[in-house]
Amino acid sequence: MIDEIGIDGFKAATPENIWYNGAYTCTEYIQQNTKTLTKNPLYWDTDAKLFDSVTVKMVESVDTAYQLYTTGEIDRVDLSESNLTTIYNNESDPLHDQLVEKRPTKFSYQFHFNYDKHNDDQSEDTNWNTAIANEAFRKCWYYGLDLGSYYKRTNAINPYKCYNNAYTMQGLVYLSDGTEYTSLVQEKLGLPAYDGETMTRLDSEKFEEYKAQAIEELTAAGVTFPVHARYFVAGGNQTTLDSANVLKQAFSDSFGDDFIVLDIDSYVSSLSKEVRDPRRQSFVINGWGADYGDPQNYLGQETNDGDNAYYMVAYGHAVDNESEELNALYDEFTELVNKADAITDDLDARYEAYADAEAFMLDHALTIPSNFDIGWELTHINDYTKQNAMFGIQNLKYKNWETSTDAYTAEDYAGFQETWNAGSAE
Repeated sequence: MIDEIGIDGFKAATPENIWYNGAYTCTEYIQQNTKTLTKNPLYWDTDAKLFDSVTVKMVESVDTAYQLYTTGEIDRVDLSESNLTTIYNNESDPLHDQLVEKRPTKFSYQFHFNYDKHNDDQSEDTNWNTAIANEAFRKCWYYGLDLGSYYKRTNAINPYKCYNNAYTMQGLVYLSDGTEYTSLVQEKLGLPAYDGETMTRLDSEKFEEYKAQAIEELTAAGVTFPVHARYFVAGGNQTTLDSANVLKQAFSDSFGDDFIVLDIDSYVSSLSKEVRDPRRQSFVINGWGADYGDPQNYLGQETNDGDNAYYMVAYGHAVDNESEELNALYDEFTELVNKADAITDDLDARYEAYADAEAFMLDHALTIPSNFDIGWELTHINDYTKQNAMFGIQNLKYKNWETSTDAYTAEDYAGFQETWNAGSAE
């Protein structure tokens, strides 16, 4: 293709002169509106079931998408908390029996701290940077921040399905005896078994102990309270603003307004250019989905020894914090990750070593696990016919999907899940 259209031609390539080897070609793209994919007659998998065309609509919020769904303009929609509860609590609503719970996405979400926060004038935010470098302060987040109300923003019916206790996504890899990797991490952390109704890591006694320790140590270091944590959302997106306000209330209820206060701010169009690059945020809640099936793809994003550690380089900046204690922790964590990475002849030993590294990171609250994405939807698509890998990009393929003119019902989905589970057991 480069020989045919040249380097400058490639930089300016349009859908008409890009070469394709996938199931579809892009036949139309309208910025911030739609993109149309058309079946590729030369696709290598001649037995695959493909749509003649797929139109992807770009919308600014789930509320807009919901309106498009109700008018028949799109075939599936994620539901906001308000839309879900309105339909769920009204059995006479025509959409009530069509409510279905989504399968978990492949993403594990965490609180990613910025250890080198700047003010708007690019001066150092010493108060925040000193506070977040303190382990007792971070452990207050780990043991004290109750996210139950925040989970309802994703899943108002079964909120604690969204509860996350690890950094790596559940189901990524398994040991040879069938042990799921993140359960090993939780075992090393000594966490109680998940009960489906609470955040099992919450511990009021430990929270109060670490709060007292943090206030004593940080006051001596010149930190003033309350510590303000700055959190950014997209401007003009009411759904994300509503979620941020729920999170703000969770901070208030969990920490008390005299200890940590969440300040909500907004950016216009680019989180990276307006917030991340100038380091204005105190933290982000962000998710990672693995590119390949190994814990290294998760933990390698947090090490402090190279430019390929995405979260450390783009968000965390711990290497720029002046705390020797913080940097010593990251040095030790990085050493544990590299030790695990060097084990290439025994997967069980490799996973065991990675679990040690992950448990170390979480035990010192260098990041805080947040949530899984398990929401509810209305849909004309059988999700159990989609590819469902915990790594890679194959889940994005519009291939071999089963669809229906009428929306699927909860009863339909119960049958799909039963068939899927039976097949998995075999």
